[in-house]
Amino acid sequence: WTVGQLHHWTVGQLHLWTVGQLHHWTVGQLHLWTLGQLHHWTVGQLHLWTVGQLHHWSVSLHLWTVGQFHRWTVPLHLWTVGQLHHWTVPRHFLNVGQLHRWTVPLHLWTVGQLHHWTVGQLH
Repeated sequence: WTVGQLHHWTVGQLHLWTVGQLHHWTVGQLHLWTLGQLHHWTVGQLHLWTVGQLHHWSVSLHLWTVGQFHRWTVPLHLWTVGQLHHWTVPRHFLNVGQLHRWTVPLHLWTVGQLHHWTVGQLH
């Protein structure tokens, strides 16, 4: 009876200790895994949201900056082109006019001389 009781108590204690350890380890691992997943998901979501916000503001700032740049440079460009045309177009016509002023009479005189000589030769 004494040996049986001792055996019974020892095995019971060993069983309880083993089950307790197993339970402790299993619950601990599950708890750590759950916390890890929660942390991973929370940090991931926060990171994505933060990056999204940063991108949203950076792109908006970029577009605004480009818009401001164009706001000043496009009128300046158009004004510059207008000034360039304002000075170059009349000068071009003046140059063409001067060229014609000298070349047209020369052309007519040359044609007249050629005609005069040709008609004279033919006559």
